[in-house]
Order: sequence, then C-alpha cells, then structure tokens
Amino acid sequence: MPDFRLAEFSLPNDLPLVLPSALVHQRPDIQAAEALLHAANADYGVAVARLYPQIELSASLGSQALTTGALFGGAAGVWSVLAQLTQPLFDAGLPAEKRASLATLDAAAAHYQGVVLDALRDVADALRALDHDAQALAALAAADAAAHTSLASIERQYALGSASYVQGLLARQQAQRQAMSLITAQAQRLADSAALYQALGGGTADDR
Repeated sequence: MPDFRLAEFSLPNDLPLVLPSALVHQRPDIQAAEALLHAANADYGVAVARLYPQIELSASLGSQALTTGALFGGAAGVWSVLAQLTQPLFDAGLPAEKRASLATLDAAAAHYQGVVLDALRDVADALRALDHDAQALAALAAADAAAHTSLASIERQYALGSASYVQGLLARQQAQRQAMSLITAQAQRLADSAALYQALGGGTADDR
C-alpha cells in the first residue's frame, strides 16, 4: 500500500455547479452507442448528431427528472422522424429485409437513448453529491474551528489552574473527533470529485 497524505491531493479552485450535457458526449459508452446508431441509420440519413439532448446539468436537477420522455420526447423533432421511420415495423406486408433493417435501427436508437440517459444521470448524481459535500465541509470546518478554539481556551484555563485535567481531556477528545470528521468529509469530496470526472468521461472543459 503506497504511503500518501490527504494534503497531497488537490482539487480545482472552483468545481462547476452547472455543466452542459455536451461535456458528457465525450464518454466512450456514448461514442460507441452513437457509432452503432450511425451504422444502423446508414440507409435512412437521419441527422444522428442532432439526436443528442442539449440540456444543463446541475445539483438541483434530480436524476428522476431525467427520463426518456423528457430527453427524447415529441419535442425533439429528429426523434419524431426516427419514430416515423420505424413505425411500419409490424407491417406484415413489409419485406423481411426491410423489416430487419428497421428493427436494427429501432434497437440501436433504444440502446443509444438508454446509454445517454444513464450517463446524464451519473453526472447529475455526482453534481448533487458535490453540492452536499460543499455544505457538509462548511459546517464541519466551522465546528472544527470552534472545537480547537475551545480546546485552546481550556488549556489556558488549565495552565492558570481554573480548569481541571478532565475538562482539558474532554476538550481535546472533542477537537480530535471534529478533526477526524473534517478529514473524512474532505476525503469524500475528493472521491466525489473523481466520480464527477469519471462520469464526464475525462474531465471538464477547463481540463482540455
């Protein structure tokens, strides 16, 4: 196990609170699903590049709000065109080869929607976790500062004989507990920041 200190890790000064969905488009799973859709769409010429949803992702956007209907619903004109293309799938008079081609396109489109939906949810969840981390860190930093101020006061009183050894011991234990809670929260923020970068498929716009 390599030896390291938490202080050796650093984060960008300002982590993003709102991210455009275009940043998530770089993820390998989305690129692979889009390539499959391109191949299945070769005979139909639907503008695949316009199928990707353009939205803003933030901590306040719950992943439950990201649904197939919201991202790829009737308002998305290109998806309407694709839906019209695959509508004759169950037409008994459709030649088998044509039906197979449309079925492949339909499956590739459904797969693409699922991959994009999962990716955007990953980022929304990571942003929400970072927002929670920021609030927790602020509260714990204040509690840690207060505990150390109290400890210093008790130690001065003890030196003057106006505080007992037990009071000093309790104050030191409280300061240590607060310090450990703060370190745990800092480590969680690092982990959640790494999760955001992973969800984005390689960082934010500032990294490129």
